[in-house]
Amino acid sequence: MILHPTELLGILAKPTEYYNESYRENHDPEIDKVLQFGRDHGNVFGRLDRTDLKAFIVPECVGEGGLTEPPNKYVKKASEVLRGELGIAYDCEKCRSDKKERCKGIQPANHDFQDFESLIRILYQIRCNLFHGEKLDPNEWQKKRNQKLVRKGNIALKIILEEVAGE
Repeated sequence: MILHPTELLGILAKPTEYYNESYRENHDPEIDKVLQFGRDHGNVFGRLDRTDLKAFIVPECVGEGGLTEPPNKYVKKASEVLRGELGIAYDCEKCRSDKKERCKGIQPANHDFQDFESLIRILYQIRCNLFHGEKLDPNEWQKKRNQKLVRKGNIALKIILEEVAGE
């Protein structure tokens, strides 16, 4: 039996999908620690450049991986909170149509994110996507967006770490 290349890619992708799904289900304490950090150091939020922060929510939310994956319900909620804090109206029209369509069915989590906590949750998603290989898309637009997210994330994290270390 000869496999079509797309079938082979599907088979090879399964272990990653299973690993990532298992990781998300079994590491809630890690996410809880990240969110607690955001709550504990909320005073840092005001020291961050609001223009840099817009990169995490414009033109679209940070997805849960792959090219057109929509955000999970927590990142969707965190994005709503960050948009509100930055005075940005939610504008799905700027989102890619295939991603927007998949996002419609996702209800934002019922979580009361604080402003800095929401940013930390989005940065954590970028970190997860990067380290688990879900941000290595060959699409040129996505590649540039990923580079921008990582660059802006590094700028924010540098300030955050300097501020927290100085507290």
